[in-house]
Amino acid sequence: MEAFAYLYKNYIIKTMIQEQINRLVATLQALTLQRMNALRMGKASEAQQIQSVQTDIDSKIHELQRQLSSH
Repeated sequence: MEAFAYLYKNYIIKTMIQEQINRLVATLQALTLQRMNALRMGKASEAQQIQSVQTDIDSKIHELQRQLSSH
């Protein structure tokens, strides 16, 4: 029974990490559209700020993917 509890806990953790990755990817996609619109409107500063946030999100996604592969 203890082995089952461990496996179930691992499954739950992996599921939660994957859900977080999915949310972050969706956010990244939305930010890409916002950044494209900012560039089209000549708002280079806004586009740069968005790109900075995208870089942070991308780093978090990679960190979570590493966690996912270690579980």
